[in-house]
Amino acid sequence: MRDPSGRPVCEDDKMGQSPKDPKNCTCASAGFFMHIGAIHRGGTFLAVHRPYFAKGAFGTLSQGEAEKAFNALQNSAREYTGEMGVSQHVQEDVLGTPSDRALILDEKTVKTYFWGDLPYRHEWLQNRCARLSDPEKARNQLYSNRLRAARSATDALSKEEWADLKMLQSKQDAELQCKVTVSKQTRAEAYEKYFNQRPSDFGNRNFAKWSEAVKYLGKSFYELMSEEKFEEDRFLDQVSLKRDATASAPVILLFDSVSKPRIVTSVALASTPNPSAEFIRRLTKIVEGAWGRESSGNRATEWRWDNNEFSAILKYQPKSADGPYVSLRIDAK
Repeated sequence: MRDPSGRPVCEDDKMGQSPKDPKNCTCASAGFFMHIGAIHRGGTFLAVHRPYFAKGAFGTLSQGEAEKAFNALQNSAREYTGEMGVSQHVQEDVLGTPSDRALILDEKTVKTYFWGDLPYRHEWLQNRCARLSDPEKARNQLYSNRLRAARSATDALSKEEWADLKMLQSKQDAELQCKVTVSKQTRAEAYEKYFNQRPSDFGNRNFAKWSEAVKYLGKSFYELMSEEKFEEDRFLDQVSLKRDATASAPVILLFDSVSKPRIVTSVALASTPNPSAEFIRRLTKIVEGAWGRESSGNRATEWRWDNNEFSAILKYQPKSADGPYVSLRIDAK
């Protein structure tokens, strides 16, 4: 976002972490081309210039060859920005700005062309998924305003109005579910279009990362922070090390104990939400291959191991705020 003076600023919306380096608040250069690739956009500070060739081969071309290569790059950028709904005059602003400069797009331009859903997609989703009529939207807003202003919910609405509000909320839920379903479908279609294969949650996963996590037991926090990309994570009085999930590996949390401060005694791993049956099958196969057949558990939602060095429990967690997930807890003996 940009502050009232027009400078970039990181906003902490409590939904995620802000960048540690303020420079990472700025969507500039190649960042702009990534930003417009989204079907829903936020942020109001965009710094742009035309794409360019990395230093090296381009400089060895003849002037005529360089012109042809430059024009091809410009045309490729026009095709892409056009596909992503960038208006022609903004395209020319971007492609006309030299690579050693940056043009800061004004807030009106950003809010007009790069804010919220792509225009065609917004209208399409509204047409496809809208459930509330204009009068129903007005009643829903009226009820919300009265509930916010009232001292108690019982004073705000009559019995009949509560029933009407419940009906309106059910329509609102149906509208949201429609949009979620459409988004999942179009993401899958886009993935298949560009990668020529259907998306999966297991194709590029390194499931060995789960079983290999026993290597962290007994190591000191200081040692791990110097060797790998772990960061301290604090919750109340508990200090742990955390490494966020990647495209191929799960999120990992390392815990100490009262008797062994800052020495890893427990490891926790978690999958992304809604793991497929094939994801779970492959994960359990890899872990059993490394640790042997699990010693107890129902082998449907729970698997347990117990040996001289550690005990572990792999569980399918059917409920969470984000959806079902798989967790693994490993404790040192």
